[in-house]
Amino acid sequence: MEMVSDFYGDMAWVIYVLVAIASSIIGVWAFNRLHRFLRHRAVVEEKLRLLKDEAVRNELSGFLRKNMVIGDADIRQGIVFAPVPPERLEPIALALNNAAAMMHRMENRAADSLYIRLKDGSLALIDLDLDHLIDAARVMQRVAEDRRKSRSIYKGMTEDEMVSLTRAGLSQAFKDQGEFEMSNAVMQGGYDEHPEFQRTLRVLDLTFKVKGARND
Repeated sequence: MEMVSDFYGDMAWVIYVLVAIASSIIGVWAFNRLHRFLRHRAVVEEKLRLLKDEAVRNELSGFLRKNMVIGDADIRQGIVFAPVPPERLEPIALALNNAAAMMHRMENRAADSLYIRLKDGSLALIDLDLDHLIDAARVMQRVAEDRRKSRSIYKGMTEDEMVSLTRAGLSQAFKDQGEFEMSNAVMQGGYDEHPEFQRTLRVLDLTFKVKGARND
């Protein structure tokens, strides 16, 4: 009986030793994994950089070229959005105006909050109402109008229009300097052959040649 007791006692010690060794190995392995994870996370946080830095933009541009990524995009807070095509501005403005016009047909003007339909068919209130659409429609309409005017200007001007614009600009400059007689003379065309007038006219002509309708 004593031999059996000694045998089980020795086996218990062996098991304890094996468990201790296994626990040590698992502990070291887990520690190394945790250390690598924390070190990698720290490196990532240290490398966060701002897009306003030229070096960061150059590196990003190189990365995109290397990966054959092309096209226009808007980047806001590190998130990339596809730009809205210019030809979509006026249709969007019209759609917003039509939606905002619903307010005039509502009996309860306070019930203008907008909802979205979830997957289960229920409706969820969002922090948006028709008042927001009215403001958005006004902004979008202004953007669309400004773009249309810009494209109209950059399609080019006739020679007479450029002469008139040059006269108006120089006339205003002389008026600001208090030279009212010269200002009137410029507007009447008496300054058209002056070298300063001709230089200004050539700069204006070059501007419309370089800035084409497709570059706005």
